[in-house]
Amino acid sequence: MIDRDTNLTEGTHPTRRAILDLLKRGELPAGEIARVLDVRRPALSHHLSALLEEQQVQCRPRGAFRYYSVLLPEKPGSDGATAATHTDVAEKSKTETSFTRAFKRLARERGIATSD
Repeated sequence: MIDRDTNLTEGTHPTRRAILDLLKRGELPAGEIARVLDVRRPALSHHLSALLEEQQVQCRPRGAFRYYSVLLPEKPGSDGATAATHTDVAEKSKTETSFTRAFKRLARERGIATSD
């Protein structure tokens, strides 16, 4: 069976599912993904590489960091010219999740500016 939201099969590794679930909430740097999921960086790198190869996530380098976000599946009938990211969709949402509040609180504690 294939998950319609992520195009993953039931046999997909649990860590990859956890990464995708986390990234569905918005774009994150690799280090933050590793910290939240309590995964060692070499293992995270392996899983992110597989997700990139499967075109489930996209990577955006920014300075010394790499930010990852989920690639949404194309809608039937689309020309495939552009792929919307979940981050684009999430920006339109007015609902703030508990994850978002926790992330913003953590960013404030660490002195990291966020876009509000």
